[in-house]
Amino acid sequence: MRWGDTCNLLKKTESVDTIGGITYTTTNTTVYCNIKPVKYNEFYQAATANLKPEIVVVVRKTDYNMQELVKINNITYRIIRIFEKGENVELTLTSEILR
Repeated sequence: MRWGDTCNLLKKTESVDTIGGITYTTTNTTVYCNIKPVKYNEFYQAATANLKPEIVVVVRKTDYNMQELVKINNITYRIIRIFEKGENVELTLTSEILR
């Protein structure tokens, strides 16, 4: 598989400081990927669950460490589906980020 694109896998971690305040740290990992469109049947099946998949990103399984967000071209996407496919992982993304 040709890895023609790059993306940033983002993982937010929560920690408690010495006075009991909560701080958030974001870990950013840049990886090679392949960007694919969402298939029609996946799009319509997700719509029944009020999800709006916009893009699929394929990364190596060794690069993916349960990150929740993916940044591509300054747009941050939320992962709504993870599918392992051999040595790779397909991440289905939406730009709608839950707060």
